[in-house]
Amino acid sequence: MIKKIHSKQAVSEVIGVVLLLGITITLFAVLNLNVTQSIFGSSIPLVNLVGTIDKTQNMIYIEHNGGESLKGTTKIIIAIGSNNYQKNTSDLLIDTKP
Repeated sequence: MIKKIHSKQAVSEVIGVVLLLGITITLFAVLNLNVTQSIFGSSIPLVNLVGTIDKTQNMIYIEHNGGESLKGTTKIIIAIGSNNYQKNTSDLLIDTKP
């Protein structure tokens, strides 16, 4: 008859190591996700605006030459000397697309 030798001590150590490794990887993944979301949460829209001044009519023209489209609630601040003027794009920009 062949006697089987059972050693459960080695199995419990392997299970413990696997569990600790799983917990460590899970905690690292959760921490990494939280950090990257807080750093890269929202981005500023990339827009190419060109401004020109017509001194004869005392007008400032702002032309959207590319980039992301702007919402009507996007604020544009124009600083002339010590005066600041803040308007929404819906108040300032004219859509010239046909």
